[in-house]
Amino acid sequence: MIIAEPTSTTAYTCSYFDNANIRKEPPNEALESARDGSLAKIQGTLLSQNQTSIQGYPALGWQARARGDSLVDSHMILVGDRLYIITAVATAKKDREPKTLQRVFDSFKLTKN
Repeated sequence: MIIAEPTSTTAYTCSYFDNANIRKEPPNEALESARDGSLAKIQGTLLSQNQTSIQGYPALGWQARARGDSLVDSHMILVGDRLYIITAVATAKKDREPKTLQRVFDSFKLTKN
């Protein structure tokens, strides 16, 4: 997990986890299940979502309002048994910068080992 906190009211994280059972579900169901788990952890309410792909892999982008009136933007990418999660949290709406969010999400690149 990598965490960056450029201001006292914003944070960006990138993490992943491996789960061999994730392949047993269709990709969209696995991504939505992961989203639901994330929403439960942050006591969030889903505002919007977008099914997409990143470098040919199934992905889900979503935004939620979380406890404390925080805004959470997240992209989840499913690569085989691995789920990558890139998240941005802004506890003050004025600190949610769409251009910065897009740069953070666009900076994620998968490389071959």
